Amino acid sequence: MGRARIVRVMPDRPGPRPLSPQRVLALLAMTALGLRVLLDLAWIAQIRLPSLDLGKAAGGLLALALVLGTLAAWPALRRLPLRWPLAAWIAWLAVGLVRAPAPARGLDFFLRYASPLLLMAVVAASVRTERAQRTLLWTVLGAAAIPIGLDLLGLLTHTAPTEELHGYHRLLGPYQDLHSHALAMAVFTVLGAFLALHGATGRRRALAGALGAAALACLATTWVRTGLVLVALALGVLLLLQRRWSALILLGAGIALALLLSARLRARFDDVWNLLTLTAPDGGWTALGTHRGAIWARSLSAFLALPPERILFGDGLGGHLVFWKPRDPHNEYLSLLYQLGPAGPLLWLWLAGAGAREAWTRLRDRSPWRVDLARLALSLLTAAAVVNALSNTFLSRLTIAWVLWAVVGLVLAAPPAAPQRR
Repeated sequence: MGRARIVRVMPDRPGPRPLSPQRVLALLAMTALGLRVLLDLAWIAQIRLPSLDLGKAAGGLLALALVLGTLAAWPALRRLPLRWPLAAWIAWLAVGLVRAPAPARGLDFFLRYASPLLLMAVVAASVRTERAQRTLLWTVLGAAAIPIGLDLLGLLTHTAPTEELHGYHRLLGPYQDLHSHALAMAVFTVLGAFLALHGATGRRRALAGALGAAALACLATTWVRTGLVLVALALGVLLLLQRRWSALILLGAGIALALLLSARLRARFDDVWNLLTLTAPDGGWTALGTHRGAIWARSLSAFLALPPERILFGDGLGGHLVFWKPRDPHNEYLSLLYQLGPAGPLLWLWLAGAGAREAWTRLRDRSPWRVDLARLALSLLTAAAVVNALSNTFLSRLTIAWVLWAVVGLVLAAPPAAPQRR
């Protein structure tokens, strides 16, 4: 008899998973968010064709893709916890678009104000697993590595674009706008710190921490107070919710030490000292915040001098740029008031409050990752609600608005689970 042959049967390898509609929407959200980070860079935004700004055109296409994604996710969105404030916000923005003094500018502001919430809806409907949610956050931080790297390269080689403003030599970096640069770096700092605390592996935590620290260094060289306040508030709330008392004390000590060692930094925050000591600055109380008090008072007086119908409904999207020079009033709530009437800021606060309530309900979730995401959302929403009153931030700056509402979308991606058992 011949020897019996032993035949090894290899198990069939699973083929690639088919692209389900949910996965397509998740890829759309991640791709759009990563491209949004890069579109803020001057070396993309300044590429122009005759009568066409490619940066704005690309941003418009991303917004259109989110509109289509929202329509595709409509069955799931009917159960979205924020569906009513979201619907009211979009509807009132449509009224503002109809009333816009310049249709093209009105459409620009409509997409600017609506697209972050559409991204939130698409993320909530599609990015539901922990792995996918981590991938989305790393997509943002990975794209952020490009502007951070360009900043650091420019600083090391002394070739970084800078500008002089209010007596400070400020890093402009690869961005067209100083404040967009600073606020983007502020959000990248918070995101880097979060992933450094809650990364899946030690290497990823170290990488996130390094990117966050680099973003903070870039932010510091811009001397933009709103960005520094954003970081301090967001990290403070995040550590408070996590009950990391030692880290919270260390954060406070670091801020105090920086103010103690840097006379220029203390001078930059003289306004805070004036408020704490009730001492008016040299130019009077309206000189606080680089004369923001005067800007707010004059623009508000001009708005209140309008006929009652225009006060009630606002001057339409883009109509806020005429009440103080041809510029915005350096306050997001006033910007919304001037464009949409009193309903504008109230609707945004309704959205933010509803998002914060949903995040709060998940603080006792069984999943530690969901709890961590809820804390991140609460910290960013708290910081946004405060700094919106100090400058044009989480409505005017698309990248940070997209990141904020994408994080809220991650929180909404799963319904509240049963609380942890003690």
